[in-house]
Amino acid sequence: MPATDTIQIDRIIRSDRRTIALVIDRDGSLTVRAPVSTPDSIINDLVLKKRDWITRKRAELKSRPAPLARQFINGEEFQFLGRTCRLQIVETGNNPAPAIRLGDRLYVPDIFLPDIRVRLKRWYAAEAETVLKARCKQYEVLTGLKPSSVQITGAERRWGSCSPGGRIHFSWRLVMAPPEVIDYVIVHELIHIGQPDHSREFWRKVRDVMPEYKKRRDWLKERGRFLTL
Repeated sequence: MPATDTIQIDRIIRSDRRTIALVIDRDGSLTVRAPVSTPDSIINDLVLKKRDWITRKRAELKSRPAPLARQFINGEEFQFLGRTCRLQIVETGNNPAPAIRLGDRLYVPDIFLPDIRVRLKRWYAAEAETVLKARCKQYEVLTGLKPSSVQITGAERRWGSCSPGGRIHFSWRLVMAPPEVIDYVIVHELIHIGQPDHSREFWRKVRDVMPEYKKRRDWLKERGRFLTL
């Protein structure tokens, strides 16, 4: 991958998006998302222009504590809609029920232990399908913006995205966050239907719908790395 004045570009992803975005991943790598026809020279110029921002963001990430590795044992804490649920492994014999949440307990059959991470991802994805789509419909009414489709994905580096044509995608991990944080991401992506950039006008439109959006955005920046399996 190209390097721009000591700034290494780890990935360039070209798609039918309309703007260029620089993404600093949790490991400090730099991903550039750009329209298909964007020349390398334009990308390199932007990375060079944003060199100080990239360096600062990488330093911030390095200074933050990393999430603890999952052990998948009884009593381990998992997040769902901002609430803590403790894992409970249960004996079910040869006919296990699916993973379920009851109150502050997340029950998983012991027969699922060999692939418990995969099973829990499926559970979270199913819950996200219900929760995120329902909350998205609420904000469609408030914003007057309706996506052509809403899909739940396994994205690990993005909470949401809006493709040309109004197709919105949300990471299943978002369902771990508090409802008000979920709503911020939903509003963010809905506004992108009519405003594809991150201009002042974009943020004005977000603020009109959600005046306290900065607080919710900051929560996700600080705590989002812990919303994982």
